[in-house]
Amino acid sequence: MKNYLNLVLLALESLADIGSQAIITTAVTLNVEGPVISAIQNPNEVEIDPAQTEAIASICSYLAQQNQELIRRAVEAAEQLTQQNRPLDDIPLIGDYLDKFCQKYTRTFAQPEGSDEHISPNQLTDLALKLLVDLLFYSSPLGFKRLCHTLEST
Repeated sequence: MKNYLNLVLLALESLADIGSQAIITTAVTLNVEGPVISAIQNPNEVEIDPAQTEAIASICSYLAQQNQELIRRAVEAAEQLTQQNRPLDDIPLIGDYLDKFCQKYTRTFAQPEGSDEHISPNQLTDLALKLLVDLLFYSSPLGFKRLCHTLEST
């Protein structure tokens, strides 16, 4: 659950240039800063408690809703490029998103040298595009419920 929420936040940060300050401000706006601050202060914990999960999910869906038009444009552009067999970086919105996502992913989820767990550039691009589509669903009025349902099934 925690990894997936981190990936959703990473996708939002990469697409909409949302930083940690915007996440904290949103937590205050939604009155969920307690669980979020606790999760931030304990980044090495593998699991997060239900209150933290719900708080971070509410932040993700709120930020996705705030950036719904941008998310929609990005998904449409990615689909258009794919259908036309054009490189994904032909449209700056997608190219920039993928570059930022890959850089942030590499910094955040870096594996130690010699680790068997390695994600290829193509797999990373596929993950970024999948998360972009997921964000579109989470930006809907039922986005929070959809995200919670996804978390329950992971």
